[in-house]
Amino acid sequence: MIRSETTTVIHRPAAEIVSYVADIERMTEWTDMSASRRTTEGPTRQGTQAYAEVALGPMKLGWTWEVTDFDPVHGYGYRTISKSAMGMDGRVSVTPQGPDAARVDYLVEVTTRGLLRILEPLIRGEISRNEAAEVTRLKATLESSPAGNAAAGVAAAK
Repeated sequence: MIRSETTTVIHRPAAEIVSYVADIERMTEWTDMSASRRTTEGPTRQGTQAYAEVALGPMKLGWTWEVTDFDPVHGYGYRTISKSAMGMDGRVSVTPQGPDAARVDYLVEVTTRGLLRILEPLIRGEISRNEAAEVTRLKATLESSPAGNAAAGVAAAK
């Protein structure tokens, strides 16, 4: 298993951050996912399921995941539910730091199976760097948009 933890402070209200990171269709804007789509109906909540896909070199790896818990201000947890070559479990924890800022703790645990498991020592560094870069993109995306605008698509999609 490859574990990556990254923390940053984003100068946006906690609920706006959670609304944006929980918008499954927009995850490709700030993560390395090449595909991200909801497979269940309704807003993101406990039990919501989705499909994600990433490119790892010339390979495309996909998996199905499920939201394990959801709080509109404090974030959510998720776990892989498919038996794919790669899966990700983790948590996006958001802690308000006043009305217009929040600390974001981003935890990802990558599980590899089959032949990909043999490559785990080689891809560990790349995955850790990629996860840290996602948090940097998240911060830049949210802080470069006028307050409320980055997450505006979430309400429209629900």
